[in-house]
Amino acid sequence: MKCKLGLFSIVLVLLMAGTSLACGFDGPIEHGDGSGVSNGSGVRVATSWNSQRAQFPRKGYYFLDLGPNACGEKIELFVNGYSMGRFNVPNSGMVTVPVKLKGNTPVR
Repeated sequence: MKCKLGLFSIVLVLLMAGTSLACGFDGPIEHGDGSGVSNGSGVRVATSWNSQRAQFPRKGYYFLDLGPNACGEKIELFVNGYSMGRFNVPNSGMVTVPVKLKGNTPVR
């Protein structure tokens, strides 16, 4: 039983280490009137890195995990097809980019 428990502990530590290396973008996202954007509002947040789209875990906030290979890269962020610019993604963690929309167009 000790062997199985030890192996489980090692696997758990490796999984936790892998999740801490995830990199990407996050931040507040709102319409021009100040109301928060939600998942069903037709707003698309994506990057030049891959075809993955952002999630909206709560109203007024987006989260886009690009995985560990994106860490340390310079990546362009797009909102509804409009470039928000190129950002240096840190070696661990997220780049916070606030987004304000005027209609469907992001305001920079």
